[in-house]
Formats: sequence, C-alpha cells, structure tokens
Amino acid sequence: MSRVLVVGPGRAGAALARIHADRGDEVLVVGRRDGAWRRRIRRFGCRTALRPPLEIPPILILAVPDSKLVEVARNLARAVGRCPPELAVHLSGLHGLAPLAPFADRGARVAAAHPVLPFPARPGPEVLRGIPVSILAGAGAGAAVSRLVRTWGARPLSLPPGTDRRRYHLALALAANGVTGLLDWAAEILGRELGPAGPEIVLGLAGQALARCAEDGPAVALTGPVVRGDLPALAAHFAALRGRERRSYAALVRLLADRAERAGRLTKARARAIRRLARRHE
Repeated sequence: MSRVLVVGPGRAGAALARIHADRGDEVLVVGRRDGAWRRRIRRFGCRTALRPPLEIPPILILAVPDSKLVEVARNLARAVGRCPPELAVHLSGLHGLAPLAPFADRGARVAAAHPVLPFPARPGPEVLRGIPVSILAGAGAGAAVSRLVRTWGARPLSLPPGTDRRRYHLALALAANGVTGLLDWAAEILGRELGPAGPEIVLGLAGQALARCAEDGPAVALTGPVVRGDLPALAAHFAALRGRERRSYAALVRLLADRAERAGRLTKARARAIRRLARRHE
C-alpha cells in the first residue's frame, strides 16, 4: 500500500484518486474550496481536505490547471520545507520540469506525466487502461514514474529529447478540444433544424469520419465542399450564418483550404479562390 496526495479534485485528480483507492492505497485529495467534490471523492474511499497535510506522503500528484501549476507547486514546496515527497509528479502536457524545481531543490524526484486522454466527467476505475501517458523524468525519477503510470493501467510514453511541449500540447488540444468544440457547434446548428435527432446524427457522422482517418489518414479522409472546390456550396454556407459564426466558419474554411492544398487534394488556383471567398466574410 502506498500513501498518495492528490492536489486538485477535478476530472484528472478524481480519476487518479479513484484508481489509487481501488488499489488499496491511502489517498488524500486536497482542493481549495469546499463543495460537492468532497462527497464525490469520499465515495471512492479517499479522504479530503482544504489544506495539504504538514507531512506530505511519499507520492504527490499535482492535478491542477496549467495556469496554476507554478504557484501551487511553489507554495506547497514552501509549506513542506525539508520534508518533501519521494516523488512529485504533475499532469500538465504544457509544462516541463521547471514548475517542480522547488521540490527537486529539497531532494524530491520529479516528473511530468501527461495522460493523452480527455477525462470523462465521471471517470471509471479503468479510465486509463492502455492509454499513453507521456513522461518527462528528472534525475533518478524515470523508473519510479514509469512504475506509477503502469499502476494506473496506462502505457508510459517517453517523449523524444528536445520535444517542444508547446507544439505537443497544441496538437493534442486540437485533436481533443478542437474536435469537441466543432462537434458541439455542428450539433447546435443541426439541432435547430432537426431537434434532438440533430446531435445524434452529427456524432454518428463524426464517428465515421474518425474511422476513415484511422484507415486512410486524415489527408486522404478529408471530404466536403472545400476539397471539391465547390464555391457555390461554400457561398450557401456563408449565407446561412451571421456575425461571429460566419467569421468562425471563414477561418475554418481557410484552414481546410490550406490543408487540402498541402495534401495535393486542391489546386493552388482553387485554393486561392476559396480563400478569397472566406476573406470576404471575415
């Protein structure tokens, strides 16, 4: 049995707290504000608190937003003084090891372990089963963080040296958050026309599109009026939109034209014509 402190009771923190509790570990989850999260976390068999303990357990997992990571790590390291955890891990895909320097300076092994997964609102105990978790380990932490990731049921993935974490994080945000945002928009548009059936149709179509991407690659799987160079269809789309939605669609059309031209699916002349049409609506 291990003792684990999870700072941050959001989706990722709750998921890892449940995984460790199901393994029989002693888990404490700390959040800044009181709320329903405490009842939810306690159902997993974890303890909860609004302040970290004076003695930090051997394993510390920082599951806080990227914008708060540096501040939380600095304040927590200052509070523990000369009694740091054995292993301090953060879950950010954007940050490297720099935010954990206050723990490393106090003798802790430090690592970043980023689950490549959009966590569900109600994570089950197998949520990370087989999921890649990119790891970046400080001195002496490689074996320990790999073991930790495997206890989650996940697959450790070492990023190549020199990986630009900004571009790494950007790509994953586009693949998960970007796709989800576009699906939400499409479901809203079709829902206005078809009612409850609209979102169901959108999600079914998106599933088929992702399957084609997996089979043929995104460049080949790309279809639709942009790839066909169908200016009248695109003009009809713009006519159906107003204001901010029209401007957002113009940016998307230009992006699709760029990708299609780069993949050789669209001639330069046709791509220029599509971009001109889009710019008129920005």
